[in-house]
Formats: sequence, structure tokens, C-alpha cells
Amino acid sequence: MHVTRATLASRFRAAVGEPPMTYLANWRMLLASELLAAPTMTTARIAREVGYGGPFALNTAFKRRFGLSPTEYRRLKYPPRRHEFPSDA
Repeated sequence: MHVTRATLASRFRAAVGEPPMTYLANWRMLLASELLAAPTMTTARIAREVGYGGPFALNTAFKRRFGLSPTEYRRLKYPPRRHEFPSDA
């Protein structure tokens, strides 16, 4: 069975509520935002993991979606944890 791209896009939109490329872009951004929780993952590695050609492309798309660079987002959303020790009091 052959389906044209237009028909597939129309069916996808009817089923999901948004066009395929919008869905893909949003899914990539969600994954990237979650991967930023790992402090040792670089933006270059995250870009590769979610399907961008490099950190610059990820940075541009991420800023468009969240209004912050991935690095700024990481600092705000996932601040470094400080070791907490019980007080002697």
C-alpha cells in the first residue's frame, strides 16, 4: 500500500494533533531537556543523541523552544547538588 506524504501528514495530524515535524521537534526538545540533568553530558553529545547535527543546531532550536540556551536551562533546572551533612546541633 502506498501513501503520499501529504496523506500521511494529514493522518498523523488528525491522530496526534500536530504536524509530524512539529511533533518531532517537540519530542527532541523534551529529550534534550531531560538529558541535561546528567551533568557530565556535553551539549555536543546531547545534540547527537537527539538527532541534531551539532551543538550549535541544538542551541538554536533549544533557545527557540525554551528561551534559554541548554547551558542556562541546565543551571536553572538542575543546579549542582551540594553534599548535605547532618548538623551537630
